[in-house]
Amino acid sequence: LIDYLIKVKNYDDQKFIIDLLGLIKNNQAEEPIIEILRNTKDANVKLSCIEALGNLESEKSVSLILTNYDEDEIYKPTINEALGKIGSKEALEFMINKYPLENDLTKYSIIESLGIIGNMETFFFLISELNTSEGPLVWVLINSIKQLSEKLNLDVPFDEKMRNAILATIYQANSEFKKSAIHLLKEFNDKKIVTACLTSLGEDYELDEILRTKVLQNKEQSLLVFPSLLKMKLKNSECVLNLLNDIIDSLEIPVTNILKGLSLRNLIDALSDYLSNSDEEARRISMNLLFRIDSKTALLFSDKMLSDDNIWNKLRFVDNLAEIEDETANKILEELTEDSEIMVSNRASELLKQRTSIYN
Repeated sequence: LIDYLIKVKNYDDQKFIIDLLGLIKNNQAEEPIIEILRNTKDANVKLSCIEALGNLESEKSVSLILTNYDEDEIYKPTINEALGKIGSKEALEFMINKYPLENDLTKYSIIESLGIIGNMETFFFLISELNTSEGPLVWVLINSIKQLSEKLNLDVPFDEKMRNAILATIYQANSEFKKSAIHLLKEFNDKKIVTACLTSLGEDYELDEILRTKVLQNKEQSLLVFPSLLKMKLKNSECVLNLLNDIIDSLEIPVTNILKGLSLRNLIDALSDYLSNSDEEARRISMNLLFRIDSKTALLFSDKMLSDDNIWNKLRFVDNLAEIEDETANKILEELTEDSEIMVSNRASELLKQRTSIYN
């Protein structure tokens, strides 16, 4: 390939071979590619050369690469990406100096590279940029700050500026940036941040596992968020309800010992609203949660449970009633013996017979 590259003059062929050599990462290709970059007039060949030299981590090519920086805007993102892979001091200083002069698209590519090759000064520089940045620049700043904090073992200051940047990233960015934002949280007890995080459940499996771990490590604090969270118009209600169920599973004390008064009432009200949800799974989970939290209070919503048109939810309702031995539960079971679904009516009748035989 290298011998052919030296001989070939066709730009398309040159580009194809350079792309291959960049992927192969054979250092013997470094000098021929540098020579082509020095002499070519074709923009696509230049871009391929710059990208390949970045993949080869070619420090000797940095000065030559930089001569192309201001030649055309299209070169800048590729050059910044290559400099991030090369990682030399010259590359780092160049990007820091260029940063204030660039548009947001180029700043974005610089920030990405600084997250790879930056030092302690770069770390604090990126944090300072949160003051004046917005939108996608905030997301990529958070990601690069996270990368440098791990690489250099540095603590990230959690002030109002950082808090707002994390919130913006969680609400607006894609799952990869959200993961970085959540990793920056030492504590998981800020109500607004926990709420923002839980609205992201269901987007990405890895993100869900990170959130689940964070929540279960701080379950009593996290539980306080659910009454107001469930009142929101959630697109991921089933995921949120399942997580609430996991929290209750993991508690060593009853929910009623943690949530009291208005908070407990708000949670029960929110769950009762889900009994009329169009999603049959959300209805089932919310019903089970109501019985787990306070079975006597759950019976107050029996009309909604009786009107559920899903047979499996009705059967689950009967199973929940089986755990309660009082007159109210028995009356509901009697009503269920007349249910139009034979499986439901038979199960309710069987349960009532068992209770009658025990009482007799």
